[in-house]
Amino acid sequence: DKTVMAIPPALQEVPAGEFIFGSDSEDKNAYDDETTSERRQTLPKYFVGCYQITNAEFKFFMDAGGYQDDRWWSPEGLVWKQGGPDAHDSAMQSWLDYRIQVKEFGVEKAAQQFSWTPGTQEFWKEVVQLDEEAARERARSILDRPFDRPGYWDDPALSSPARPVVGVNWHEANAYCAWLSAVTEKSFRLPTEFEWEKAARGVDGRVYPWGDKFDPHKCNSVEGQIYRTTPVGLFPSGISPNGIFDASGNIAEWTNSWYKAYPGQKEDQSKDYGEKYRVVRGGSWYSNRRNVRCATRDRNVPDNFPDARIGFRLVSPGSDIAVP
Repeated sequence: DKTVMAIPPALQEVPAGEFIFGSDSEDKNAYDDETTSERRQTLPKYFVGCYQITNAEFKFFMDAGGYQDDRWWSPEGLVWKQGGPDAHDSAMQSWLDYRIQVKEFGVEKAAQQFSWTPGTQEFWKEVVQLDEEAARERARSILDRPFDRPGYWDDPALSSPARPVVGVNWHEANAYCAWLSAVTEKSFRLPTEFEWEKAARGVDGRVYPWGDKFDPHKCNSVEGQIYRTTPVGLFPSGISPNGIFDASGNIAEWTNSWYKAYPGQKEDQSKDYGEKYRVVRGGSWYSNRRNVRCATRDRNVPDNFPDARIGFRLVSPGSDIAVP
């Protein structure tokens, strides 16, 4: 038999119990989708990856033929992986919808509110002026990618071994979890958004992993002006109460959860609620201080892999994991 190599992730235990999630409606920094009167959830014990999955770890999945082996892929993932003219349809529509939102909101206003770089502002200033067909062609060129590696795998600025893997959609992250579980004979999956949030902020409802006050030296956000991913674990002073690194910034992280109403919210509060988007958490190097808060909820269609901003970390449920 061929030996399959893998790097088991370093894990931290998150004890069973209650934690404070979401935000109060009086919080001026909170978005509507994160506010709730409930604020408390109880979770069983689980284990969370200390770091976001790196290029070095993901390479073992690729080297083992992970993209070619259908066993690791969900039915929806298999459809995406087969490629074809419609492979990026939902991602393209998501991009086009965002373009309309930026156009209606105003590029300069968006640039100020989200701390865009001058280059980002210029990009969207150009894109919002395109006609519909030209915008669709631009989206098609942006989303053109191979189906046997992450979208930014060949970018030398992003693909060094210690940096988090980016340009992976939800299907790719999910396939990696299935493969690693089989190789290690331990259970790994993407976290639910509640599991992610408890790991990131602890039990006391703090705003950031390190406390309530923003500090640009404790995370890779747009305020730090790095404007790309950094090697995992580079901000030890920003570690969470549960021992995880980069919960705020660096890359945003796929979760296993659909983007749905929180307890205490109305199901029709947002037209986006339902089983269209997967929740993405943590913000990235592209995000400002408001969007790297532990309570901030983002979402994306499972097929998308936008702007080198999204990767993932793992959780492992149950007590079968040996933690030193």
